Amino acid sequence: MRQPGEALPTAYQNSVAEPEGLIEYLPVSATSPFTTITAALTHWANVLQRPHAVIEICDSDTYTEDLAVPMGAKDLIIQAENKKRPVLFGDVSVTGNQGGRLALNGLLIAGSVSVDGIGGLHQLDILHTTLVPALG
Repeated sequence: MRQPGEALPTAYQNSVAEPEGLIEYLPVSATSPFTTITAALTHWANVLQRPHAVIEICDSDTYTEDLAVPMGAKDLIIQAENKKRPVLFGDVSVTGNQGGRLALNGLLIAGSVSVDGIGGLHQLDILHTTLVPALG
């Protein structure tokens, strides 16, 4: 929730049209360097140290995994490639307290999305995404 006097957030760049426009682009698919979303998240957090990034799922496959998203102060976009519709069977748990922004775009998530900690995110956007909570 925006506080009185707080500036409106700046818009994300169009990461669907230009997925490689942010600092890091991490593709996920059976033929990509990252075969799971968790592998891309781990690389982003531990190796790259959480820069602005797009994790793009490049197929319409089903991913069965819980995502632990350790946010920093940067933007992270987890999205489907244009004209793809991946399915995530699992929960998305967001942690961190540095005021970053997270966008989930173009996914079908059969699980919950939670943000732990007060002030953990500056902004959470769920765009073109279907949430199917309470499965399993």
